[in-house]
Amino acid sequence: MTRPDFNRMDLHELKAYMLAHRDDIEAFHAYMDRSDTERPVLAVLEPGESLTEQVLEEVLRRKRVRDDAAHGGEQTQ
Repeated sequence: MTRPDFNRMDLHELKAYMLAHRDDIEAFHAYMDRSDTERPVLAVLEPGESLTEQVLEEVLRRKRVRDDAAHGGEQTQ
């Protein structure tokens, strides 16, 4: 059987493949590597730290900056 080219799959296709082939460790690692880079964590709160409006605004601001950089500096509103 020919191995699929995980680099040619978008993240959604790779996830579907991984879920359909749960014993394929290579697919799992490819998905985890790609999901970490394509969908980074927005924020990590410290134990006991609550998601206040200020914290949420900062998280969303950082996401906008990252999204703008990923789209060649386009401004998003």
